[in-house]
Amino acid sequence: MKILFDSGSPTSFLHSDMVKILNLRTNQTPPFRFRGFIPTDSSTTTQAVSLTFPVEDLQITVAAYVLESMDYRMLIGNPILHRYPKLLSIILTSTPNRTLLHHRLK
Repeated sequence: MKILFDSGSPTSFLHSDMVKILNLRTNQTPPFRFRGFIPTDSSTTTQAVSLTFPVEDLQITVAAYVLESMDYRMLIGNPILHRYPKLLSIILTSTPNRTLLHHRLK
């Protein structure tokens, strides 16, 4: 799964394709409108999910808004990185990072 760890993001997002692949139950939310890297582009979502996955000895629980279109399968925002400081350490010390996460999140 292609994941972006974004310490500047106030929330987390999951691509709608992953919701289907992982067979996750979605929850309705009030409309959440946000802007990405390009200030003129904005999106709105009304769905969210909660998922838990292992990374080494951690069980990471993420509440994420569901998006139809994004470059990554998942974006993990600052609240999760703050809640699980060891996660960032694991990511930064793995070589290569992509291989570690590919194996850990299968």
